[in-house]
Amino acid sequence: ENIVIATREDPLVSQPAPFSDGTTEIVPRTSIDIAESGGQYQVWPQGMTVGELANALNLLGVSPNTMITIMSSLRNQGALQAELIIE
Repeated sequence: ENIVIATREDPLVSQPAPFSDGTTEIVPRTSIDIAESGGQYQVWPQGMTVGELANALNLLGVSPNTMITIMSSLRNQGALQAELIIE
């Protein structure tokens, strides 16, 4: 499973109207592109334990860092009722 996230800054110059008291400003414009290749789509049953989720992610070959990210995201969204201790 490969996920590539690429960001690009294309600043935009904002010019004031002629004879106005405005100033020229550079406005950031960030583009984000996400490309994903490989991997599998899985649907897991509702009510899984954290251990069952970890085992399922291991079977898919998810790296430890990605697993931490997934579990942290689930916790932040309120979809994981657990205390995460990452050492």
